[in-house]
Amino acid sequence: MKQCLMIMVKLCTSKIYKSHLQGKHTSHSYSCFSILNYGGFYHEARQPFGSLLFFNEESLTPQQSQTYISNIPMASLILPLTGNIDCSLHTDTYSIDAEQIQFLKLETGNFYTIKNTLYNNPVSYLHIGIKENIKESVTDTIFLERMNTLSPLYDYTIHTSMKAYIGAFNCFAEDMYTLKQKDSGVFIYITSGIFKIKNRQLEQGDAFSIRDINDITFEALAPNSALILMELPLNSF
Repeated sequence: MKQCLMIMVKLCTSKIYKSHLQGKHTSHSYSCFSILNYGGFYHEARQPFGSLLFFNEESLTPQQSQTYISNIPMASLILPLTGNIDCSLHTDTYSIDAEQIQFLKLETGNFYTIKNTLYNNPVSYLHIGIKENIKESVTDTIFLERMNTLSPLYDYTIHTSMKAYIGAFNCFAEDMYTLKQKDSGVFIYITSGIFKIKNRQLEQGDAFSIRDINDITFEALAPNSALILMELPLNSF
């Protein structure tokens, strides 16, 4: 009798989001570059990644503001890349700079506003939406523990199912991230420089997502390269 040997191979699924293919919205005072579907930008390949609803890099000219509305209960994360901004929700205003991160607890129908507080310079910031029920809005400080390794993006007393990290790397420095939870995936955004991830080259403004893995290794290919890595549950939709 012939015997059949079946070998199950688990294949990872990855996707690259190149910066020149992002959704773009610009006006005289505001610009928005969207990696995932957002506002009037839609593409079948740019659906939410697990609990990550949207991931934007936005900018405002001096003393200008932008108002948003939440369509579902969620958390909004705002990270200034340059300058200082005010984040306003209800009667509260949170002032943050490029070394801080702001979590906003949002319910359906909530309006919130981001304002450039500078008089002479534009500001840019990351505006991220996750399907998450955080306890309250909170401001935290971003602290890079050391070069060439990942550091937590925020204090984990801010309870989220997402795990997020930030890292700055010298040229040719490598690091590896091991996933902490089952049924989760990894989303990486290149804030500066160049990285090699899974034999793919990603530059500033590019992003990368992958699922069905246990760990992921990356290498910086330029000086002063930096990234944000997020481990996200994939069963949110």
